[in-house]
Formats: sequence, structure tokens, C-alpha cells
Amino acid sequence: MISAQDSQALTPVVKEVLAQGIPVVTLERSVGVPVTLHVGPHNKPIGVLVGKFLVDKLGGKGNVVEIKGDPAVAPAVERHDGFAEVIAGTDIKVIAEQHADWDQEKALKFMEDTLQRFGPGQIQAVYAHNDNMAFGALKAIQAAGRDKEGILIIGIDGENRAIRSVAKGELTATFTYSTVAPEGVIAAYALAKKDLSGLDKLGTLTKDADGHMEIEIPSQMITKDNASQFFCKGFGDDPECK
Repeated sequence: MISAQDSQALTPVVKEVLAQGIPVVTLERSVGVPVTLHVGPHNKPIGVLVGKFLVDKLGGKGNVVEIKGDPAVAPAVERHDGFAEVIAGTDIKVIAEQHADWDQEKALKFMEDTLQRFGPGQIQAVYAHNDNMAFGALKAIQAAGRDKEGILIIGIDGENRAIRSVAKGELTATFTYSTVAPEGVIAAYALAKKDLSGLDKLGTLTKDADGHMEIEIPSQMITKDNASQFFCKGFGDDPECK
């Protein structure tokens, strides 16, 4: 099982393992060669979900601030691309954007600067590529006394603390992004036992012409309406989950 921090660096090792007939399971991030089974969510569809959510909530028009992740990794690129495609045919405009590298402090500083540039009523929503940056935006908005404006704040990952914040009406929504560890272990065990029945229960199972498989774990939208159903089912620290 491989959970790659640097996909390219691990590719030669994975090639060697596959050449010896050993099945390889990649979790969340793929490597530079097709493996036996990849397990993980798809980032672009999550960006699409965010776009559709904001189009619906804003009635197809408004100004959005986009706080992006690390530009060197696929999740940030794909979370932007899916969102951009959806809003392209609407009157929703991204009026400020910056890569904050998944970091809350960088997001907070960028949001502080953005609030200086755009006064009350000029920002309708913030789309952060992860919950951590969404919290940075929230802190800046609250510190500026602009949390009464109804600015929508959207994050991704489904962290436990973000789910609580959504339930309180602070963050507007978060979209789950499975860490896929449980599914990966189940899948690896199935490969080792040579019994693949039941893999389709973990997510959407597909297989290409060469027999390489993928299990896509779908994202779920969490809003104030359903947040209580997800308490302690995300990841990260939450004192109420201990």
C-alpha cells in the first residue's frame, strides 16, 4: 500500500514491486504508473459540487474569493478546475484568488488583505480548497466585524471541527474527502486473499482494458441541515469526539 507524498519519487519503486508480481494499492494520490488498484476520491468532481452549490445559493450571480491549495499538487489544480467550469456560464465572478498552500495563517492574511480591498456587500462567498484555509478566512471575517454580512464560506475535507462549525452556522458547508485508509486496508486484504467480491461496496469500482482497477470514494456535502449526522465521522481533532 502506497500513500504518496511525492508521486514521481515513488514511481521507480512501484515499478520494481509490480515487476515482481506483487499487487500495489495506491491511496488518494496516484503514482506515475498504473497500479493494481487505486483507492480515493476525485478532486475535480468535488470542485464541481462546490460550484453547483454556490450557483444555487447565490442565484447564479455574485463575487467569490477563492483560496487555493498548493499549486504543485493535483488536488489544488482539480478543485479549482471543477469549480471554474461550473461558474463559467454564470454571473459569478472570482474577484480575488491566491494560493495559500493549505495553510490557515496564509489564508487569514490573504483574507485580511482582501477585506481591505473589497468593502461591505462586495463579497458574497469564499471558496477555500480545504477546511483549514476556510477557518483562516472565517477568523479574518469575524475579526473585521463582517460576519453579519452573510458571506458564505465553503471548505473541503470534512474535518470534525469543520463539521461542528457548519452546525453552528459559522462555515456554510464542507465537502467530505475520504482519507481512504479503511477502504485501502480492506482492498489490500481482498487482493492478498485473491477474493475481490465486495470491493464494489467500498465505492464506484471500475477496471480498464489491462485489468487495473480503481475505487472512487464519493464526496458528501455537509450543511447545517445535515451536519449532526456527520459528527465525529470526519477526521482531525474534536474534543467532543473523545
